[in-house]
Amino acid sequence: DSSGEGPARGRMVFGRFYGEKDAERLSALLRVELDFQAAEGAVPTGVKGLEPILADQGADFRVIAPIPGIAGGFAGAIVLRHEKRVIAEGAGIIRAVLAVTTTVGLVLLAALFLVMQRGAALPVIRLSARARELAGRKDFSERLPAGRDDEIGELAESFNNLLDRLAAANHGLEERVAERTEELLRANDELRLMGEIFSHAREGILVTNADARILAVNPAFERITGIAPELAVGRNPRIMRGGRQGPEFYRTLWERLTRDGAWSGELWNKRPSGEEYPIWISISALKGPGGETTRYVGVLHDISESKRQEEIIRYQAFHDELTGLPNRHLLSDRVTSAIERAKRRGLAAAIVFLDLDRFKVVNDCLGHAAGDELLKETARRLSRVARGEDTIARLGGDEFVILLEEVADGRIPADVALRVIKSLGRPVEIDGKSVRVGASVGIAIFPEDGADAETLLRNADAAMYRAKEEGRNTYRLFTAELNEKVARRLSVESELRRDVESRSLLVRYQPQVRLATGKTAGLEALVR
Repeated sequence: DSSGEGPARGRMVFGRFYGEKDAERLSALLRVELDFQAAEGAVPTGVKGLEPILADQGADFRVIAPIPGIAGGFAGAIVLRHEKRVIAEGAGIIRAVLAVTTTVGLVLLAALFLVMQRGAALPVIRLSARARELAGRKDFSERLPAGRDDEIGELAESFNNLLDRLAAANHGLEERVAERTEELLRANDELRLMGEIFSHAREGILVTNADARILAVNPAFERITGIAPELAVGRNPRIMRGGRQGPEFYRTLWERLTRDGAWSGELWNKRPSGEEYPIWISISALKGPGGETTRYVGVLHDISESKRQEEIIRYQAFHDELTGLPNRHLLSDRVTSAIERAKRRGLAAAIVFLDLDRFKVVNDCLGHAAGDELLKETARRLSRVARGEDTIARLGGDEFVILLEEVADGRIPADVALRVIKSLGRPVEIDGKSVRVGASVGIAIFPEDGADAETLLRNADAAMYRAKEEGRNTYRLFTAELNEKVARRLSVESELRRDVESRSLLVRYQPQVRLATGKTAGLEALVR
């Protein structure tokens, strides 16, 4: 339908028919034999359908181009026939072209090789050899020749710049190595010193990890604790623990150590033999880079000797050096404690205060050594007279006190006083001589005669002086009337002492008074 109206239907084909003349013209142009063959009837698809058409054995070579039909069928084929001559000519031309091309290529390659060898390869080889020589010497002071104004010169200059940087880096590295070596030597010396201190320290040292497992101990640790290093390493420090501190003590210790990073104090530990001993230990926590605890270091001192000295000093401070009895300070504390116990239990306590009669005569006639022996024998006899729970003390000179605790019967103090008088009235053998002294005893009872230690001692002393005044070698109980009399006597003695001191009689004149014993005594003794 070619009216121009409506859509186009079917297909429009433009074509041109090639005939024999066309085939001859194309054959002449291509210099091959070209022919168009049409298919007759139903021709199968594929080259096999052309075999009846192309059954021509006169050609040396054939090129077949099938032509499809418009409706999808097979229309024919274009056949090219090449003769042997044409193929031979083409092959000769190809060989000639290949020969010329190969020859020209070889010439160009040889020329290029010579140019590259002279212009680049030889200088590069020389630079490479020189670089290997410098590398073998390990000397950064020499350089490659870099006088060329081309890529090789730039390469040599770059290599020299690299050598300069390497030389600078090597110099800095050598300085750093030298500094580091010096630091390591100093650190090594410090470690050696620390090792010597660790090994030779008189204090025991132990190092644990964060879990309190022992990592190392020094020889002094074994000497102090009695625990060998091989038995200590890997174990907890509680292997040293004694029984004097309870779990609460160690809980508080670790709380303070965790909070403050350090703890020090006194501990009682136990050796493998079972012997308990005191130490003073200082524990420090070592922190890591992140602030976490990595180690614990403990330094411990054996303070057994210090404890013994301390006990000796304490003993000397509270005991009489000559007799070993408690002195005035310890007696005062014990009287105070006895009063508190008596109050709680509703009982009484008593002070038996005694002074030896004629002790000064013995001291003056036989000497101080004899007097000391008499005092020691007095202490022994009082120990045998007193009860086991009583306290015997020496106040000084020839004055002794017996503290009676938990007195349930008022007759007990008097009985003790009588036993004392009887015991001290027996002769004492001193240096082959028989010495006989007596004792004047005063008694003060809590709570009737005083509510505190000082009052009881003062009132017992007053009662003792009353016994002396009334014939010696006897005892007296304290009374209010006696207290007033003693107060007056003490006032007179105080006035007399002040008068003597104000006139400096003792210093200026020191008059001597002959006693009934034949010896002389100063005014001070007479006043006493």
